[in-house]
Amino acid sequence: MYTNLVHSMHLPDLPPPAHAIVFPTWLSAGLGGRIDDDAGMTTKTSEATDRHGRYTLGIVDNDPLVAEAPRSSFERFHAPLEVIWALTDPEDALVHCLHAKGRPDVLLTDIDMPRLSGLGLFHELQTRKLPITVIGISAFPNIAEEPGLVILPKESAVEEIVQLAGMLRRDDDLTRWFPTPTKPNPLSPSELHALTHYSEGLTTTAIAHTMHVSESSMKTFAKRAYEKLDAHSRTEAIAICVRNGWI
Repeated sequence: MYTNLVHSMHLPDLPPPAHAIVFPTWLSAGLGGRIDDDAGMTTKTSEATDRHGRYTLGIVDNDPLVAEAPRSSFERFHAPLEVIWALTDPEDALVHCLHAKGRPDVLLTDIDMPRLSGLGLFHELQTRKLPITVIGISAFPNIAEEPGLVILPKESAVEEIVQLAGMLRRDDDLTRWFPTPTKPNPLSPSELHALTHYSEGLTTTAIAHTMHVSESSMKTFAKRAYEKLDAHSRTEAIAICVRNGWI
């Protein structure tokens, strides 16, 4: 899975810090045998660096389809990187990164972009010492070499991006993460619509009116959904649907 995952990280040959963790051979080799505190990050320390769990992710690619495609994958697999924006203009992405409210913990950037390239964006963030982990992606990852930046192939899987982010941020939760297989949705469209409307806070009467069915039919849809999901309550049924990405 990880063949050619890391394509450029030329860091000085210094002794590892006392708190260094052990990384897989494939990454250690690509980093000259060690992970530097600046690897992939625009500053050495930040509040977000020490926070384990979910992180925010920004994506920038001048191709709109490529920029949006990863969002559905990260959401479908419930990845611990939450996409907060996907942009096609690297200068717009830089503006978002400069403001705390729009600043992601991790930035996934295309390397080959006009006007401001991914490398240029990386340099801008480094200069400002922003607490952002930067990961590059490229259709030709071998053509660019940049100290401190890992460049992945554009076809990299979600887990490869998440695990690399974990290694760069020293977060074992991310490093060990794998997507949970999504169960097939057993619900009929009517049953799913009913639960979706319930999750929005609508009453049975309101949902029946919205779906143009009787209240008794609505109750039947809900009852069948509970049975198929082996749920004991409406709340549990909705939680199962949300957890599996059906609503």
